[in-house]
Amino acid sequence: MYLKQFLRLVLGAMGTFFALLSVYAVVTAVQGDDSGATAAVFFGIAAVVAFALPTPVSWLAGKVVGVIAPPLRRALAAVPRPRWKIRSPRFGSVRRAGGVLPAILAASTGDGIGLLSIVSGPDDPPADWTPGEMAAEQHMRAHGFPDARLTEPRFDEGVDIVAETAVARVTTQEQQVSVPMVRRLRDTLPDLASHLFYSTAGYTKITVATADKIGVSLFLIDAHRAVVPVNTHARRISP
Repeated sequence: MYLKQFLRLVLGAMGTFFALLSVYAVVTAVQGDDSGATAAVFFGIAAVVAFALPTPVSWLAGKVVGVIAPPLRRALAAVPRPRWKIRSPRFGSVRRAGGVLPAILAASTGDGIGLLSIVSGPDDPPADWTPGEMAAEQHMRAHGFPDARLTEPRFDEGVDIVAETAVARVTTQEQQVSVPMVRRLRDTLPDLASHLFYSTAGYTKITVATADKIGVSLFLIDAHRAVVPVNTHARRISP
């Protein structure tokens, strides 16, 4: 009984999760991401399957338990029981101390994470994007933005380089840059005259077309750290 309830709970949670992912993918598809429609269909099918599975899985689990339970009960019944009893120690005081100890550890860390920060250790270091960022910074300085500089620390919006009249983002992800990433850059400090995007993996076709419409300059950083303009706006800066 408990196994069936557990399976229903797990599959229901999975179905809800996939459904939310499907809705998010639809939103990205409406925004112009060419991979959003495919992702929406995939997660939608996964959600339907997860919601439909509880009944057959529960039936199968019941059959398995029905086969295993009788011999298991007989085996347990055949095991001789000891005549002596083991008395478990009283842990009242230990439980009370255990409730206080995590609070003390959490307060002692002072970073809002408490015991979790002690167990997990320091955060993983960020990926080394320095070569790509330096190539983009040098390119901006050589093409009309002499005051371009790397942001330290990086902006929460994902901006890696700033200048008086421009902002730029540098990404070394393996996938091609999609439309939402370019739109987010354009929405960052929208009053500035120039928004530049540098990528080592390139851009989807719809991303290039969208960037020209909203005024974002796209550049490709090749394996030799050479910067190549990709769309019309980029060619105006770096012909």
